[in-house]
Amino acid sequence: MIDVESELLSKGDIFLNQTFENPSSYYKRICEHLFDEQKIDSEYLESVEKREKQFPTGLKTGRICVAIPHTDYQHSKTTQLVITTLKDPVYFRRMDDPSKECAVNIIIQILFDNPKKQLLLLQELMKIIQNQNFLRKVIKAKDKDEIVNLFKEGK
Repeated sequence: MIDVESELLSKGDIFLNQTFENPSSYYKRICEHLFDEQKIDSEYLESVEKREKQFPTGLKTGRICVAIPHTDYQHSKTTQLVITTLKDPVYFRRMDDPSKECAVNIIIQILFDNPKKQLLLLQELMKIIQNQNFLRKVIKAKDKDEIVNLFKEGK
């Protein structure tokens, strides 16, 4: 269960049924949005792409795969989730085996403004993204309210 009451999940940062060519096109569009909202600094994009090359975030969680990109807290001005469901999968290198890729259907980007919040939030996310039934519901969600409710329930 994710505590969405604490502004961790904003409807303005939920993107449904999106299309991207690759992770880089995703980062560019989402980071532009987050920068315009003043939630990240001007170095965030470069930092998240660099981190992804060194420490891939694709997770082969089953038929529905997830990526959880994030970077150093110094580049974020808030702690929150950015949820993106994809019309067509985008290939991310796998966290457990960087020589392989997985076809990601859901991207859960995490912004941290405090390093103490990172571990707890990642632990909570890892619990719910192991549940393929939960991930199916996220992909099938018709609107942003449904996404918020799913993450609030965490199942």
